[in-house]
Amino acid sequence: KSEATMSLNVNPDWKKYDSYDLRVDSNQDDRAAELKLCSFRRPHMRAFWISTFSFFIAFLSWFSFAPLMPEIKADLNLTDNEVYTANIT
Repeated sequence: KSEATMSLNVNPDWKKYDSYDLRVDSNQDDRAAELKLCSFRRPHMRAFWISTFSFFIAFLSWFSFAPLMPEIKADLNLTDNEVYTANIT
């Protein structure tokens, strides 16, 4: 093994959690080997659901901008040119 690989694996027996709610692959730093969609347990499924909700919120907020543009234009006193270029920046 190279020095870089050896320095990353100081203690290969170290684990952040004593047990996991799902099967993990210990050869790949305890990555999940299965997917339990109805679970919100740590750390694998919680990360999955938080990233899913974050994407949904970003998607929803980005695409709700266009229908609200007349109200935003009036509230911020934007010109037609500023409204036209608002989605570019």
